Parts: sequence; structure tokens; C-alpha cells
Amino acid sequence: MYISVDMGGTNTRVAGIQDLESIDYVDEPVRRRNTMNYENDLDFIVESARKIAGREAIKAVGIGTPGTPNPDRTRIASAIHLPFWNDQPLTEPISESLDCPVFFENDAVTAGLGEAYYGNQQSDFHYLIWGTGMGGASIERDEDGKVSYVEKLNWREHFYEWGVDCCGAGIEKKYGRAPETLSEEEWHRVRVKFGAHLLKYVENFGPDAMVFGGGLADKHRDYVESFARLAQIDVSVSDFGNDSGIVGSFGLIRYEIDRPQDAPRYDTLADVEE
Repeated sequence: MYISVDMGGTNTRVAGIQDLESIDYVDEPVRRRNTMNYENDLDFIVESARKIAGREAIKAVGIGTPGTPNPDRTRIASAIHLPFWNDQPLTEPISESLDCPVFFENDAVTAGLGEAYYGNQQSDFHYLIWGTGMGGASIERDEDGKVSYVEKLNWREHFYEWGVDCCGAGIEKKYGRAPETLSEEEWHRVRVKFGAHLLKYVENFGPDAMVFGGGLADKHRDYVESFARLAQIDVSVSDFGNDSGIVGSFGLIRYEIDRPQDAPRYDTLADVEE
């Protein structure tokens, strides 16, 4: 049994699968609104995992959260939307309670890994989140097609301006209300800016392909995918929708199990989001 934990700024979801080859939940994912209390929300994760596993042994847990992990990936160093988790033990108490390894990463990285292992994209690609915020990861494969390296893309370099103009938080700040309340004319202006940022991104960073996830990407799927011809690369939206975070944490487990221990990693502390 493998357990996935998708911690968002508002809700946390926990799910289980029997093996890592395909996403076939043993039951419906368990979901609860965060209480903003560290001990309560930690207990929810542990007890949900036990309930899902029943009498079966848990082989590993994968966790994806917003923000920046600490260097050894045992705690959240900084997360704007999960301040009560900042610098609190994350992997150790869960590992001790469930008697299994626990792997933790930034949610853009995990979602990208979920897409790499369970999605349709078979080449190297950039996974970009377009939702309340923006972020992303670069996924690389070796000559055999296996995932060989994943890197969290620098938020300020890649996404700061794009997010100010087009992410949910940026839209709400600019227009003074939630994205879903914008008129079609206002959304047209947002989409024009989004398209300009997308084409500039391709020109500056040259990804082989791009996969978008997140609520706004899912809502505007046709518009996003229409840029494949203009960008002259494969541009698509993930088919996992709201389950991208859960699928991603299972992808993280696969990556960590398969990853050579001397594979290069990156310093996420150089990219704390402001």
C-alpha cells in the first residue's frame, strides 16, 4: 500500500493505491479543510493513512505542499499559505507513526512527476501550474525514457510577472474580486496577457514541451492548448484536474524509489517565494 498526501492552502487530501504502476485508488480520497493547527492537521494525515491502509502495511508515503522545503526535505521552510506548518516536523512524525519512508517535495515538483509517470507526455517538459498562484518544474528523461532529473523552476525568474498579470491572486488584487466574477471582456484581457507571457516564456527558456495544471488552466483548457501551433511546441493541459496533487505525490514516491542516490538535486532555499 502506498499513500499520497496533497496538502493545499485550504484543504488536505489523502489517498491510497496498491501498487505504483497505475492510479487505482483503494477508496475515495479522504478530504478535510485545514484547521490551521499543526497537531490537528498532522493527526488527520496519520489517521487517514491508517484508515485507508486498514490491516495492510504502508510501504511509503509521498507528500506535496506549496512553498519551499528545507534542504533535507523533512520540513516546510516557507509556505505563505501554510504558515502554521513552517519549520514544523513533517516527515519524521509521519514516518515514525506509520513505520515507513516518507518523501516530501514542493507541489509543482510532485505534480510534474505525476504527469511524467502517469500522464501522456513522454518527452522532456516543463510542468506549469496556473491557478491561485503560478509555479513549475522541469522534468528530464534519460535515453531510455525514464525520469532522470526534476528541478523546481525559479519562481521569480520564470513566473513572477506572469503571476502578477494572470494568476488567481494577481487577478483578485488587480480587479478587487475573485477570478470567477470577471466579465468576458475582463477575461479576454487576462487571456491576451497570458498568451503574451506564454510565448515569451517559450522564447526565453525553450522547453521541449509544456503541460499546464491548476484550476485556471483546467477552466481555460481550449485556450491554453491553442498555443501549441503559435509556440511551435506541444502545449497541453493535464487530464488529472483536481487530482493532480494526489497523483503527483504517488509520482514522487516512484521517483525517489527509482532515483540513484547520487543523482543531482537542487537548492530550493535559493527560491523562496515572496
